[in-house]
Amino acid sequence: RAREAGDLDAPIRTGDDIEIRGAGFVPPGAGSPDRLARLVVRIGTVHVHVPLIPVAGGFANPTDTVLTVPVPVEVEPGTVDVQVVTAAGVETDRCSIDVTD
Repeated sequence: RAREAGDLDAPIRTGDDIEIRGAGFVPPGAGSPDRLARLVVRIGTVHVHVPLIPVAGGFANPTDTVLTVPVPVEVEPGTVDVQVVTAAGVETDRCSIDVTD
């Protein structure tokens, strides 16, 4: 489902992509595909591997400051915590989102 940029008030549904912004998602030396494949986002109790989107010279997703993941159908509707676990195993602070049917 396509959403307009800045459309933050629209409900988040399973199947939607969510963009997570921050810093330090890809630590130094973790730019190889095998290391990036270790990057995980927890949405509620579901672990989602960050899709790798290759471009010339590296990857468009994930980057050190932005990553995009789909909300899987296994996520139960309601308020759930989102947390990034970097390739180095560092867990970010949790952020709550509301997921609707």
